Amino acid sequence: MGRERAKYWIIWKADMELMFVRWMKWQSDWKKEEKYVSGKIVDRFGEAVVGTDGELDRKKLGEIVFSDEGKRKILNEIVHPPVLDYVKKDIEKRKKEGRKLYVLESALLAEAGQELCDKIWYIYTEENVRRIRLERSRGYTQEKITQMMASQLSVEQFRENCTDVIDNSGDF
Repeated sequence: MGRERAKYWIIWKADMELMFVRWMKWQSDWKKEEKYVSGKIVDRFGEAVVGTDGELDRKKLGEIVFSDEGKRKILNEIVHPPVLDYVKKDIEKRKKEGRKLYVLESALLAEAGQELCDKIWYIYTEENVRRIRLERSRGYTQEKITQMMASQLSVEQFRENCTDVIDNSGDF
């Protein structure tokens, strides 16, 4: 079972509020902020990251930032502050609505956003299993997977920065 299915299983069992950071673009109150962030990204990385539809081409941007650590840091400096601000506001909104549990799903939570969380879970998967899943589910090449993994924290760093580890290398 992949990370996505593991999350849905946990949410279903715990009846909780869930915020998928990468799905924020569909939140109506994020649209204005997204345009600002996208504009900043284009200002910094150029028109090469704009698709034929005029929108940010995340694939092209990924190719740039996963191959250059400095550029990845620049992107994170642009994106993280407004995303964290949005999430903070959403947490407060949900608290006022009576939500007792708020789960924030983010691939970079161990790097940015720890202050928002009481606990941080690391969904660990053996590297060979991750590679197979990414190849099958997203169509990534082994080269792209290697670049992506090299730009992320190591397993040891994730374990140090997280309060709990869930091994998702097998099936539930």
